[in-house]
Amino acid sequence: MSKTALADLEERFGRKEAIVLPWLVGLLAALLTVACVLLAGWAIELLILSAHSSVLPERLALGTMLEFPQAWMKQFGTPLAAMTGLISVAVVLGGLNVALLWWIYRWSLQQAIQNEASFRRALFSKYHDLATVQGVSGQQKTQSLAISSWIPQIRDGLLFWYRNIPRHPLLCVACIVPALLIHAPLTILCIVSIVLLWRVNSLLDRKSRAKRPILFDRSQSIQRSIEELIERGPLLASVQPLDANLESFESHVRNLNEIERSIGNSYIWKRPAMAAVLIPAIGVLCWIVSVRILDRQGTLNVSGAFVLGSLVLVSALSLLRTTRSIMRLKAADLASQKLLTVLDQSVPSRSYQLKAVPKLSNQLSLEHVTLKDSNGSKLLEDVSAVIRPGQLTAVLSTSRHDAETFGELLLGFGTPISGRILWDDSLTSDLSSKELHARCIWVANNGPLLSGTIRENLTVHVRAMSEDLVAALRKSRSYESVFELPDNLDTLVSASDDRFKGDTAFRIGIARAILAETSICVAYEPTEAAKSAEESQTLEALKQLTGQNAAVVVLAQRVSTLREADQIIVLHQHRVAAVGKHAELLESSDLYRHLNYTMFSPLRRVHIDS
Repeated sequence: MSKTALADLEERFGRKEAIVLPWLVGLLAALLTVACVLLAGWAIELLILSAHSSVLPERLALGTMLEFPQAWMKQFGTPLAAMTGLISVAVVLGGLNVALLWWIYRWSLQQAIQNEASFRRALFSKYHDLATVQGVSGQQKTQSLAISSWIPQIRDGLLFWYRNIPRHPLLCVACIVPALLIHAPLTILCIVSIVLLWRVNSLLDRKSRAKRPILFDRSQSIQRSIEELIERGPLLASVQPLDANLESFESHVRNLNEIERSIGNSYIWKRPAMAAVLIPAIGVLCWIVSVRILDRQGTLNVSGAFVLGSLVLVSALSLLRTTRSIMRLKAADLASQKLLTVLDQSVPSRSYQLKAVPKLSNQLSLEHVTLKDSNGSKLLEDVSAVIRPGQLTAVLSTSRHDAETFGELLLGFGTPISGRILWDDSLTSDLSSKELHARCIWVANNGPLLSGTIRENLTVHVRAMSEDLVAALRKSRSYESVFELPDNLDTLVSASDDRFKGDTAFRIGIARAILAETSICVAYEPTEAAKSAEESQTLEALKQLTGQNAAVVVLAQRVSTLREADQIIVLHQHRVAAVGKHAELLESSDLYRHLNYTMFSPLRRVHIDS
């Protein structure tokens, strides 16, 4: 394998092991396969010659040149003993071959999985470093592609390569050599026939494949339109008559059916066409083989024809596996190039002395901040806002992605390409990012609950006595839910724990923030609807946090939070569209009224697209 992006990636981040032994095992497995086919051919020839005789034949030959050693034949004595010996050796070699293949497959799988894990570790570490510069949401596109597409493609490419190279290339050659010894002209004819069939198949596939991308794109576009019509059909009925909506729907369905029929036709005619070429070719080959077998000169016998056909078939299959491995390797190399582009991104370092980060005392100010993601697309544009300790700030956005990016920026993730962020009177670019992150905390809609005890969940950032933990749970209104459990603070929990109904896990996250005495808390409010009493408890927990002079920013999902917020920041198309209190914005902002109506009206429960 030449020095490709995949080889570079494997060398730098993967697990490199000596491949001498796997290669030797693969070579031995290939040779054993050929040996088993030859033994089967000699056994068939022995059966044909000894069917009506109890005398051991003088020679066992496949064609004219491939003969079983006569010295070994004389050791058997009788046809039955010879047949027993041939079958026994073939079974032993076949069993050894199976064991070698199992070892190769097991080694290949382990090696590919270990390399995949190494690539994921490198990606995890790199994204953690890039988060400070690009933010967390700014990397979601490339991160999703890397995890769901690039790394699996690399793993599959390596897996195919480890399994099939050099075993199948050698097997291809090792099968052709004895086939040529059995009958060279017929072997060459078979090879030429296979090459011609391969070319015909490639031409047919290329012709049918040319139109598929266009058809697939049109199909996906129409399917999206159909999904939108189904989803918004009831709403469109208030704009135009139902018959018009139904006519539009039926038109899209007819177009989709026609495209899917065209896609199907590009597939279904290929196999009949191949069969029309293959059947005559096989017929001609069978006739030639029959002529050679019936020829009185005896240049080919039945057993030789069987072995020759088997060897050519195995050789063709090995060539196919080798070709597929190379194609997989090319796809893996392309994915490796993309992954290396991410892993090789430089993280700017600051050579000057960074300042310590004091507790936020006055305000965190965003002044005309613009932030881009790893692809250069804007996440936030010309955003200005002021976040003050002791205040509850709600963020409402037409895009969940914009709201999350704004929250991540407050937590210290993301370096603006323009504008500035001030921590009191200090630029955040002059502050230690590690200390800045330590002054902030994130509360997810599920806490997040970490695997461990509740006590361990609460003391992630601080050391605290049981009395302090109890006090924090009482302030966060989660004391009763925790102490109803058999082991209360020592109860083992996990992120998917279903014992915490409603907002309980969210309030445990608030208790963690209370104990950490954080300067800034960014909370992702639960999206699930809650009873009025539970919403009130959650709001009280947030107010307890602001009572500790923390700046609390909530990505709001409930109108009760908006009503109680000291200020509301409305985001639209990456910008700040409005700032104010709930009552003020209802009067002054058409967008805010629209969001309240679409998100919180009991008559129109429609969530804004995230």
